[in-house]
Amino acid sequence: MIKFQKVSLYNSSQIQECLDNATISAIKKAKFRANHKITWIYNAIAVIAVLCAIAGYKFGQGWSQTGKKFAVFFTACYFLIWCVINILEKFLEGNMMFFSKPKTLFLQTSNKRKQKGNQKEEKFSLTINVSTDLPKNSDLYKLTIFEQTNKNRWWYQHKLRRFKKKEDNSFVLAEFNKSVGNWFDENGVFLKEKFTSEVIQLLENAQTKFIDKQQKKED
Repeated sequence: MIKFQKVSLYNSSQIQECLDNATISAIKKAKFRANHKITWIYNAIAVIAVLCAIAGYKFGQGWSQTGKKFAVFFTACYFLIWCVINILEKFLEGNMMFFSKPKTLFLQTSNKRKQKGNQKEEKFSLTINVSTDLPKNSDLYKLTIFEQTNKNRWWYQHKLRRFKKKEDNSFVLAEFNKSVGNWFDENGVFLKEKFTSEVIQLLENAQTKFIDKQQKKED
C-alpha cells in the first residue's frame, strides 16, 4: 500500500520539512553519501554538556559551600556549551541542509587529448553542499547545489551573507526556485515522485556542469 504524505498548505515550516526530507532521499538515491562530521561534533559537545549537568547535580547535592560552587560552575558550563552548539549550527550551516562525502565521477577523454594519444580515463571527486530556503509568506522553494572546494567551505558563504556582500555564485552547480504548488495538490497531498524526479534531474545537471568545468581545465 502506498502511503501518502499530507501537509497543511498554510504551514510553511511543515512544507519545508517535507520537501527537505524528500530532497535528502533523492540525493541519497543519486548515490551521494552524507558527511556526518558536523553532526559528530555536535554530539560530542552535547555529551560534554550533559556530563557537566550531571557533575553539577552530584556536587550540589550536599548544598555545602563547595557543592554550591561546583553546581553553579557546571550548570554555567552546561548552558555555555549549548550556546556554542547553537552558534555553530547558525554559523556553519546557515541554510545548508546536506553535506556530502566526495563522489567519484569518470570523465571521458577530450578530443584534444585523443589527438595527443592520451586515451586514459580520468576521474575526479565531486563534493556538494545543498541549501534550501522557503521564506515565510512565500510559496517559492529554492534548492541550490554548491560545489564544495577548499575555497568555499561553510564559513566562506556565511561570511559573505553576514557582511551583506554579493554571494559567490561561481560555486553554484545547479538550482531551482519554484512554487510549492508544483508538488502538492489542492488537499495538501505531497506528490513525492514528481518532486524526487526533479531533484534527481537537478543533481544530474550539477554533475554535468562539474564535468564540463573539469574538461575545460584539462583542455
